Amino acid sequence: MLDLEAKPAAADAVLSLVKLREVHGDLTREYGNFPDKPSREFLAKAAAFQAAASTAGTEISSIDERLEIQSRINFWQSARINAGQRPQTVLLAAFDREAAKRAAGHKAPYKGLAPFQKDDAKNFSGRYEIVGLLVKKVLTHRLLALVGQSGSGKSSAVRAGLIPQLADGAYDGVDDGDLTDSRTWIYPIPIVPGADPLGALEAIYGEIATPDDLPAALDRLGAPVLLSIDQFEEVFTLSEPGDRRNRFIDALLAAASAGVHRHMVVLTMRSDYQDRVKAHPAFFTAFEAGVSTIQTMQASDLRKAIEEPAARLGVGFEPGLVDKLQTSVLGEPAGLPLLSFTLLKLWEMRGDGPMKTADYEALGGDPRVILTKSADKVVGDLLPEDQLVVKEIFTRLVKINDKLDATSNRIKRAALEADLGRGDSLDRVLGILVANNLIRLSPTGAI
Repeated sequence: MLDLEAKPAAADAVLSLVKLREVHGDLTREYGNFPDKPSREFLAKAAAFQAAASTAGTEISSIDERLEIQSRINFWQSARINAGQRPQTVLLAAFDREAAKRAAGHKAPYKGLAPFQKDDAKNFSGRYEIVGLLVKKVLTHRLLALVGQSGSGKSSAVRAGLIPQLADGAYDGVDDGDLTDSRTWIYPIPIVPGADPLGALEAIYGEIATPDDLPAALDRLGAPVLLSIDQFEEVFTLSEPGDRRNRFIDALLAAASAGVHRHMVVLTMRSDYQDRVKAHPAFFTAFEAGVSTIQTMQASDLRKAIEEPAARLGVGFEPGLVDKLQTSVLGEPAGLPLLSFTLLKLWEMRGDGPMKTADYEALGGDPRVILTKSADKVVGDLLPEDQLVVKEIFTRLVKINDKLDATSNRIKRAALEADLGRGDSLDRVLGILVANNLIRLSPTGAI
């Protein structure tokens, strides 16, 4: 995953109210970490949030919701003024009924190579069994781990399955010991460890000098917190062994066992790195007690994942096309991202009717071929100097360890620009790759 500073308006033209609330919350927590004047980089994030929040007004008609968004815009306006800036007044865009209809009718229900997020819960289908198991385990475990092969849908199962169910009240009103009313819990944006897992935590929750500092920081939020760590294997593949790694792992264990509130930790992890956890015996004990494995999708679940998102928008498939799609990835461990990429391409080509077999064949007739052809075409249409930038980007997105194992890597945009020294070309290439769903951006620069 490419790790960039937050650019909400560019990454998602119109953010939902739920997403605006999440981004505002993250910015507020980061704002509180500045002892004096916030940095220029942070103020740029605040300005980007204002722009994205303003744009959201075109699709929001509720007076209460519009007042809520405008108040958040005003909050960051005051923060920027207090920091010495002189920004122009930012107002919520007028509601556009036709734009709202178009957005509802044409927004793709498929995610391409990206995982489903909390806002995508209504389009997340076919994983009811594993999500149900995770929800039940919440009753008895405070540390959950979901492991599986690369591309098996672990991140989506937590982000678009478990978290939305709990946030919508999976245990609303249930009284089982100290577990009640999951609607009141706090659900921060999942953290991806990267090269400095402890730093990723500290960017949000402040300094963690001892493990108990994390549950104390969570307690200050005033309610149980579900702390989600995505791609936990990066703790072992990208970060260096030593005190900071150990403090990160010990802090997660403390969060799942201490604190005034019943905080929880939910991890996703590639199963081929599961044995690495044994090097931390106390953590491994809790990990093993709460671990679940996500299996390759069976035929019936694959059909649901293909058909149900489109059906919710009144869109179907030509006869035989679902069978072709289903067969092409059945039993393929990493088939879900390929399938989702193909479905997104079909959605973009469909016009006003159903998704068509002729379009599928024109794209390449096989999800693996479709992804390869799409990437080759995008890169082939670039200027020669931009093609070199693409090569440099993708070279850095793969890391080879001393055992010659290849794992995904994440890079900061600032580090990439410093290495390449091609600001304009880099911006142009990144925009093209993102627009064509060939790379995805993390929600904020802190992840």
